[in-house]
Amino acid sequence: MSRTGSGFHHANRPAQHGFRARRHARKYPGGHQHAIDPTMPLESSTLPDAQAVEDHVIQAFEAISAETCRLLSTSRKEWTTCIKNKLAALGSTLNFSVNAHGCKDAHEGEWLYDMTWSVLDASKYGNLMRQPLALESEWQPDAIMDNDFHKLVQARAEVRVWVFTAANKVDVDSYVERCRELACGFAGSLAGDRYVLVGYEWEHRSASIHTFQLG
Repeated sequence: MSRTGSGFHHANRPAQHGFRARRHARKYPGGHQHAIDPTMPLESSTLPDAQAVEDHVIQAFEAISAETCRLLSTSRKEWTTCIKNKLAALGSTLNFSVNAHGCKDAHEGEWLYDMTWSVLDASKYGNLMRQPLALESEWQPDAIMDNDFHKLVQARAEVRVWVFTAANKVDVDSYVERCRELACGFAGSLAGDRYVLVGYEWEHRSASIHTFQLG
């Protein structure tokens, strides 16, 4: 399936066989600064599952597509901030604990990745119960394969989001295929691992969303 408009093309790829903080005060996404209602049913059906998280993320990128494509011509900081603020606000709205640096809707600073969404158990010292999302973004990634994507491949998040730039659409598509190959080749990958890759291309200041799930 493809989605066009607002600067985005969404390539939703079916599963294929074989594809199958820097806040130093704490070391995990719990801690005491994020007040969690201990009566909140963290494992209730009201919290989105992995498919719903993926759908929400895609919709969020589509909503900011025009602005983020425009910001490619201005500033790396503004481009990154726009993406992170949108995703932080979304995670908070979905009742997840959000870790990210410099986002008003984040509950804590950056933890391991540029952004994570977590579900914490307040009755057990804020123990980590789920990690619905891990996100990394890179304005000028390594042209072959960036180390930050390696970080995502070994993450145990339900949805891994990689935001990157490339020279043109051909290079974006090639980068996506290399990411698929890397995820497939990693011994720790599991069936059902989900990826959302958002590739911005400099030539036409446009972007495309690519999704795949390991089988």
